[in-house]
Amino acid sequence: IFDEFVGTFHLMAKSLKVGHWSQDVFMGPLIDKTAVEKYIRFQEIAKREGAESLMRGKLLNQDQDGYYVSPSINIVDRFDPGSVYQKSEIFGPNVALFKVSDFDEAISQLNGTQYGLSSAIFTKDRALYEKAFEDLDVGLLNWNRTTNGASSRLPFGGTKKSGNHRPTAHYAPYYCVTPVSCLEDLTEFEGEIKLPGVSWPENI
Repeated sequence: IFDEFVGTFHLMAKSLKVGHWSQDVFMGPLIDKTAVEKYIRFQEIAKREGAESLMRGKLLNQDQDGYYVSPSINIVDRFDPGSVYQKSEIFGPNVALFKVSDFDEAISQLNGTQYGLSSAIFTKDRALYEKAFEDLDVGLLNWNRTTNGASSRLPFGGTKKSGNHRPTAHYAPYYCVTPVSCLEDLTEFEGEIKLPGVSWPENI
C-alpha cells in the first residue's frame, strides 16, 4: 500500500504546474534567492542523512521574473529527532514520506518534531481523527482537508516553535487588552427584601 501511494503521489507531483499566477498554476515562486538556496541546500542535507530522493527539486527558468522551483520528494526510512532535515522548516515545496507500522507510531513521530502548527488526517474512521485530536501536539488539525486554507474565523496558532499558545485571528485583540468584568444594578434599594439568614435593625 505504501509503495502504491508513493507511486501515485510521485506522478501527481510531476504533473503540478509551476509559474506565474496569471497562468492557472498550482504554485508560484519562492519569496527570494535566499529561499531558493535554502530549499536546494536542504535536499543535500536530506541526502547526506540517508533520505532517498524520489523527486529532486531544482530552479526553473521561466519567462517571468521570480524564484521558481520544482517540487521535491524524499523517502525517509526512519524518524530521527536529531536530524537537521527532519526537524527544520524549509519553506519550499518539499515532502518527506515516512513509513510507519501503526497509527501510534505516526502520532509519536509527529509529536517528536520541534514544530506544532498544523496537521491533517485523511481517514473515514472518526475514531482515528478523535485520537489525533487528543494526542497530537498541534494548534490546527484538519480532518479530510489539507493543512492550508485555515479559516480566519477560527483560532490560529501552533505549539512549540510554531507559536506561543496564544491563537491569532479573531483572538488577536486579546494580546493588547485586559478583560474587566463588571456587575451593575441600577434598581432602587428595597429594604424589605432580605437574603436568607440575614437580619438588620428596622431603622436602616
